[in-house]
Amino acid sequence: MTPIFRMIILLMALFFILLVAGCAAGDCPVQKTTRIVSKISQNGTLLWTYSFDTGIQNTITSISPLSDGGIVISGSLSTKRQTCVQEYKARVVKFSDSGNIVWDRFFEVSGIREASTTVTLNDGGFVTVFNTGEIYKLDSDGNKVWSRNSGNSSKYWSAIETNDDGIVIAGPVLLKLNRDGAVLWQRSYPNNNPSNMNPVVMLENNRGFMIEYFINDPIVQNNYIIVISLLDLEGNFINSTFISEKNIFFRPIFSETSDGYMVFLSSEEFSGGKTGILRFRSDATFVSKQSINASFPIIPTKDNGYLYAEIVNKSVRVVKITQNETPEWNSIIPIKNPLFEVFADKIVQTSDGGYFISYGSWETNDLSK
Repeated sequence: MTPIFRMIILLMALFFILLVAGCAAGDCPVQKTTRIVSKISQNGTLLWTYSFDTGIQNTITSISPLSDGGIVISGSLSTKRQTCVQEYKARVVKFSDSGNIVWDRFFEVSGIREASTTVTLNDGGFVTVFNTGEIYKLDSDGNKVWSRNSGNSSKYWSAIETNDDGIVIAGPVLLKLNRDGAVLWQRSYPNNNPSNMNPVVMLENNRGFMIEYFINDPIVQNNYIIVISLLDLEGNFINSTFISEKNIFFRPIFSETSDGYMVFLSSEEFSGGKTGILRFRSDATFVSKQSINASFPIIPTKDNGYLYAEIVNKSVRVVKITQNETPEWNSIIPIKNPLFEVFADKIVQTSDGGYFISYGSWETNDLSK
């Protein structure tokens, strides 16, 4: 063994000893995150707010609006199991339109547990997909009916119910299941696996599917390639459009429009109170790129306007603008005792025309306490 190699071994051993000693001494700082969801009426009135502030780290990965004005939230929370160790619990919560919790379920899936997305089914139940690749069918009360393992232990970002009562799930691969959870087909992406994916959507008249995802540019550092792909009903790729963007700051937001689809971007090109919009036809061909005077996150509204959220003085300011970017109203959501930082990340419009906003704050927390 050479002297240099001995030195490397000694340094690694010393690092491990210091790490353990630091934990034993109570020096295990992490960022504690509180996640909050608020409902706003279609006129901007704040209706109710709920805070997920138990445990150490709380996450909201998806918000699924329900036909009765309520929502189902997917995510997780972590708790201190022992010094320096966190235990993650996958969580799915159903809220009524008035902000009451209808049910709150935790699931003991494998690995670092997180519910990635939940889709509502025509039979009143739900399908939840976890970041471990596990898939659960839930009844209307949130109880598990069956579970399946996709065989891919990576995060699945989205799921939809198809017109034939099947379920299509998009993640490291594309899967279609029947109503009992049996896999009907599995498809790989024709190029690279997606780094991040937005919801898969079903085309009108049961013509197939559209997905949007982005991948790392294999040539240019810090560049990403946004991909819009058209698929047939069997999950076969028909054609794709590729758009290169530099330094994407947040996961793009994908939305359907009356004449196609749009992708909202927060990137190096669109920042400082600006958001980029990429427009595509229903065959996945690119139409245009534009900038809009609005912050991220942002969604199109049912009346062809836009709604976006921004942070102002550690409060959340929600702004409704017209298609021509004319302000209609704004609503300030105060945050009691804001922590180190505040951020907003998700907006959905509900069946009654209102909106759900999710946001959060974090602070440094010591796990050993």
